[in-house]
Amino acid sequence: MHQRHTHRPLSKDTQRRLTAYSMMAGALVAGMGQAEGAIEYVEVDNAFGLGGVYDIDFDGDGTLDATIAQNFSSGTNIVGFYSQNNQFVGYGYPSYGSYVYASALPAGVDVGASVLPNMYVAASGPFPFATMNYGSGIGAWAPIFSSDTIDAFIGMQFLSGAGTVHYAWIRCKVNNAMGFEIVSYAWETDALVSIVTGDTGPLLPPASPALSLMASDAGDANDGSDLALAFSQAVDETTVAEYRAIAVKSAAAGSFDLAAAEVLASDRFVSVTPSGTDPAIDFAGILDADGDAISGGNTYACFVLSMADAATAIGNTLSDSSNHVALVTAASAAQNLSGQDFDDNGDPTDFRVRFDPAPNEATVTEYRVLVVDSISVPGFDLATAQAVASGNYTSISPSGAPTDIFLDAAATDVDGDPIQQFLPYQFFVLSVADGSIATEDVLAGPSNVVTLRFVDGLPSPESLGWTATIQDGQLVVDATPTGESHPLRWVGMDGRVLAEWSYSGGRAVFALPGSGLNAEAPIQGLLQWQLPEAAVALRPRQQY
Repeated sequence: MHQRHTHRPLSKDTQRRLTAYSMMAGALVAGMGQAEGAIEYVEVDNAFGLGGVYDIDFDGDGTLDATIAQNFSSGTNIVGFYSQNNQFVGYGYPSYGSYVYASALPAGVDVGASVLPNMYVAASGPFPFATMNYGSGIGAWAPIFSSDTIDAFIGMQFLSGAGTVHYAWIRCKVNNAMGFEIVSYAWETDALVSIVTGDTGPLLPPASPALSLMASDAGDANDGSDLALAFSQAVDETTVAEYRAIAVKSAAAGSFDLAAAEVLASDRFVSVTPSGTDPAIDFAGILDADGDAISGGNTYACFVLSMADAATAIGNTLSDSSNHVALVTAASAAQNLSGQDFDDNGDPTDFRVRFDPAPNEATVTEYRVLVVDSISVPGFDLATAQAVASGNYTSISPSGAPTDIFLDAAATDVDGDPIQQFLPYQFFVLSVADGSIATEDVLAGPSNVVTLRFVDGLPSPESLGWTATIQDGQLVVDATPTGESHPLRWVGMDGRVLAEWSYSGGRAVFALPGSGLNAEAPIQGLLQWQLPEAAVALRPRQQY
C-alpha cells in the first residue's frame, strides 16, 4: 500500500554557489532542433537519511518548486518527490490518481514538453507528488543489492515567478540502506527551452583564492583592532569582485567552510576591494563568525572568502585557514622612568626612583620597581622580571599620580644581592596585569645608569698616588706613569658619565665639558681612575 505525502514548509536550499551564465542548451535528440538558452547550475552534495527533507527553489522567486523527502511506509523505504504545481517525467496510474512515480533518467536525456511528453502531475490532493518505490522497482530507483547505489536524474518542468514554464533536472543518489543524496540541479532560464540531463553549461572557473594568510596580535585595545591579518592577493584578481576577511574562533575553525562563510552578515567580515596589492587589515568594529565581539583572551584563525565577479568566474572560493592567534592584552606601561643617587646615607635609601603612571592604570594591579646590575641589563626581559622573588623588588600600588620614592634601606637587587657603592645600576618597572582588562604584564625600562657614591670619607687623591686640580675650567691630573692607559672619568652624582679620557699617568690637562665647574655654586662630581676605589669628590676651584 502506498502512502500519500503532504508537503511541510521548510527552509530553502543552501545558497546558490553558482550564478547564471550564457550557454547553448540541449542537444540534438531524436531529430529535434537545438535551442539556444541559458542554464543555471547549482552544486548541492547534501546527503540525508530517513526523515530528511530538501527544498529547491530553482528561480529564487520565493516559491518552492520541488521538495525531496526520505520517508518510510509499510516496511518499505520510499523516497518522496513533491512538485509544487509542477510536473515531472515519470509513470502514472490514472486509476489511482496521485500514485505516480518519478523516472530515474540517465544523463543525456532531453527534458521538454515536445521531446518527452510523459510529464505527470497528481490528479488529486493539494500538493502533487510522486514516489521512487524500492519495493516495486517502478521508476528504476530501487537498488537490487544493499551495496548498490542508483545515480540518476529527475526531469521536471516548473512554473517560474514570472508565470513562464521552464525545464529542469535534479541529480540524486539512492542506496538500499535508506541513504539519499541530492548531488546537484540545473534549470533552463529561457521559457519552454528544453534541457539535457547532466548539462551544466560551459562552467567558468571559481574565483581565485587569497593566499598566505598571516594573522597577528597587533594591539592591546581588547577589541577587533587587536587582530591584524595580512594576505597575498589572488593569483588572478580579475576573478574576484570582493575579498571578505573573517575571524573564526579556533575551536570552530576546523569545521568552518564555504557554505558557512557565504551566509555571514556584513558585520561579521571585513570587505576588501581588490587593488593589485597584498592587503593588510584589522577587524576593528567587526564581530567574529559567531557574531561575538572579538576580544582579548580568545584565540582566532582567519579566512578570506573570494567573491566571484560573475563575469570571468562563477562560484566563490574560501581560502585556507591562517595561523591561530591568541589575543593577549598587555597591561599599560609606566612612563618616564628615571633614577638618581640623591642622598649620602651610604645605603639604598640614597636611590630615588621616579616615574609617571601608566596611561591606563585600570589594567595595572601593581607596579614592581626592580634594581638591576647594569651588566645584567641586556638580558633582562619580561620573563626574567616576572620571575623575580617577592623580596627582591619594591611594590607600588597604582594611584593615578606620579611615583617619587626612595628605596628601603634593606632593598636588594633583583638577584637578592645587597646594593653596593660604585657599582652601576639601572631600574625597571613591571606593570602587573589586573587579569581582567589586561592579561599580560608589561615591562618599562631600563632607566638611566645610577651609581651609589658616598662622598664623605673617600680617600684623598694623594693617598692613592695621584692629584687632580681644576684650573680655569680645565682638569689638571698628575700621577705616576703606568705604562698603559686606563679610563679617567668624571661622573655626576646621578651616575651619568659626564666626560671620559684615556690616561696613562704623568701630568695631563683635560678640557671639561660645559661651564658648570666655573660657576660660583659648587657642583659635585666624582673623578675615577684605574679602580672604583680611586674615586674622589670634585668641586669647582677646589684643589686636591
